[in-house]
Amino acid sequence: MAHLPNVPIYDDLLDSRRKNAQIEGFDFDTDTFENIIDAFTPKENVPLILGVPKSKLDDFCYKAYGMSYNEAYLRLSGISDFWMRKAIGNLAASGNGTALSIAAKHFMGLKDEEDKKAIQVTIVNDLDK
Repeated sequence: MAHLPNVPIYDDLLDSRRKNAQIEGFDFDTDTFENIIDAFTPKENVPLILGVPKSKLDDFCYKAYGMSYNEAYLRLSGISDFWMRKAIGNLAASGNGTALSIAAKHFMGLKDEEDKKAIQVTIVNDLDK
């Protein structure tokens, strides 16, 4: 049975030499678990995909990472989010139009000009006085 050392810091989770581990009592390994999270899978769907209750994911995460499922999910999904933003930022910096649009709209909160146009509503009153 392979055990991972506790990986409480960001650099440890990014270490390419970190070995995949098959935790005893589970039908999936750490690579599978991390790949599911890396695909931006909602937290409530991970147990469904892996076929285990959330309480079992707590056991898995304590053995693999030294933290609860909630903590591991937040940390791993945060790393995925960081790398996705960095990739889009790099594409935007190189002039990729789609990446520029994504960065402006989703990261910086800027709206398209169409969103800024005033909406005109005509109210017709057909009630007799």
